[in-house]
Amino acid sequence: MDLNELFPRSITLKLSNKAKYKLNKWTLADKLWLSQEYTKEEIDVLFVDPMNIDAIARIAYRMIKDKRDFAKVERSENNEQGEKINYFIGGYKLLLSEVVGDIAEINLVNSVLDCIAVSSPKPSGKKKVEIQ
Repeated sequence: MDLNELFPRSITLKLSNKAKYKLNKWTLADKLWLSQEYTKEEIDVLFVDPMNIDAIARIAYRMIKDKRDFAKVERSENNEQGEKINYFIGGYKLLLSEVVGDIAEINLVNSVLDCIAVSSPKPSGKKKVEIQ
């Protein structure tokens, strides 16, 4: 048995602003949540181009251990008519706003994939014994 199988490495998500967030391991509760939020067809193509970045960000946000940096905050900006508008943003939408550029997007996707992969057992290559 490989040491990584006994103690899976932890995964860290690195954002554009240099912030780093440790991710929780992928659990059965996470699998259940995913199946309740998305159809099997949506899950099957989640990481296929064009990727569903909104869904991937929701998964990443769910996996982040310490979510304090993603508490709801008030922001303001000018709309298309030049009027100042105030709005609140938090959670995975705030996470998405911190993903700037292709490298950060790739980091987001790879962190989620790595998190799922290291938390899932690898096939042992041994054949199952069938009981008759």
